[in-house]
Amino acid sequence: MYRPEWTWIAEEEDRVVARALWWGQSSSTHPIALDCLHVDGSVTDPSALATELLTAGLGAFAAQGASRLPLYNLTLRPDWRSDPAVADALAWRRTAALAAGLTDEVERLRLEWRPEAGTPRPSGRLTFTQATDDEFLDVFRRIAEGSLDGETRRNLAILGPEATAREEMDFYLGCPGERE
Repeated sequence: MYRPEWTWIAEEEDRVVARALWWGQSSSTHPIALDCLHVDGSVTDPSALATELLTAGLGAFAAQGASRLPLYNLTLRPDWRSDPAVADALAWRRTAALAAGLTDEVERLRLEWRPEAGTPRPSGRLTFTQATDDEFLDVFRRIAEGSLDGETRRNLAILGPEATAREEMDFYLGCPGERE
C-alpha cells in the first residue's frame, strides 16, 4: 500500500528529478520498505541526490516515531552482475541507501514458476492441505531456526524464535488475498 505521506520527490525548476516510494500494509503506522528509488537521467550525481532524498524521508519517519528503518527491496535478475547497465543502476542506488543508513543487505534468490515450464507428475512426496494458525506458526518457527537469511537471523538474535515466527505470520496474515 502506497501513501502520499510515504512518497518523497525532489524537484528542480518545477520538474520532478527524483522520487522515493515507500510502502506498507494498510494497518502500518510507518512504511515497511522502500520500493522505488528513481533519479532522472539528467542528474549528474544520482547517488548524491538520492542520498538527500532518502535521508529526508527516513528522518521524517523517525520524527514520526518509526522505531526501525524500512527495508529496501530491489528485484534483480540472477545474472545482474554480468549486465553493466543493471550493475550501474544498482551501484548508485546502493551507495545512496548505504549513505542514508540503510546498511543491512540481504540477497535472496527468488524462484518463480512459469506456466510454459509445465508441471511435473506428482510423485506423492508432497501433500497439500489447509493448516491452522498454530501449524503455520510452528512452520515459521522451524524455518527461522538455522536460516541463512540475514534478516531472519537478525530478528532471531533480537526477538528469539517465537517472536520472529509470530512477526512473520502476522505480516502474511495482514497481506491482501485469501489464505487458500
